[in-house]
Amino acid sequence: MLGIDRSADLGRNENMKKLIWFAVLLAGCRQHHWNTFDGTELRVPVHRVDLDVPPAADTATLPSAVVAESPGGAPKPVVPDRGGAVSTVNGALEDVYFGYDRFDLSTEALDALRRDASLLCAILAEFPGLRVVIEGHCDERGSAEYNLGLGDRRARRAEAVLKEFGVPADVADVISYGKETPVCTEAREECWQKNRRAHIQVK
Repeated sequence: MLGIDRSADLGRNENMKKLIWFAVLLAGCRQHHWNTFDGTELRVPVHRVDLDVPPAADTATLPSAVVAESPGGAPKPVVPDRGGAVSTVNGALEDVYFGYDRFDLSTEALDALRRDASLLCAILAEFPGLRVVIEGHCDERGSAEYNLGLGDRRARRAEAVLKEFGVPADVADVISYGKETPVCTEAREECWQKNRRAHIQVK
C-alpha cells in the first residue's frame, strides 16, 4: 500500500496561519485624518489600547495588535499619545470673530466652526474624557459688566453651532472673559476686531 505524504499540506496550512495573523496585526492600527484651517491634512497615528489595564498587568492579556517588542525582546503595550494629539488639535483650532456689539456669526465664522467641529469630533472619539472650553471675548469699549454678558453670549452662540455640527452636547464648558484678556491692546479697529472673538480649546 502506498504511503501518503502530508508534509506539503501541513506547510500550506502553516503559511495560511501566518498570513491570517499578519492581517490581524495590521487591522489593529489606524490613523485619524483631520483637515486643518489651511486645507492640509493632519495624520495622527493612533494605536488603540485598553487604558484600564494596570501598568503591571501581564501583556499577554493585551491584543497582539497593541503589543510592541522592546530592544530587550520583552513585549510592552503601545499607548495612545493623548498629549500630542491635544497639542496638535489646539494648534489647528480657529478663533471665530464677531462684529461690534454683536454675537451673530458671519459665513466665515460658521465655516471656521465647521472645521473646528471636525477636529473636535475626531479627538473626542479617541479620548472621550476630554473637555472643550469655549471662551467669549470682547474689545475694550463698554463697561466690564456689559462685556462679560456679551462675551458669554458669543461663547454660547459658538457652542450651539458646534453642537449642530456634531460635537457632543455634554463636553463643552463656556466661560466669558469680557474685555479682560485682549490679544491686541492698541486703540484702533484692526486691533479691536481681533479681540471680539470666541476661542476654543481642548483640555
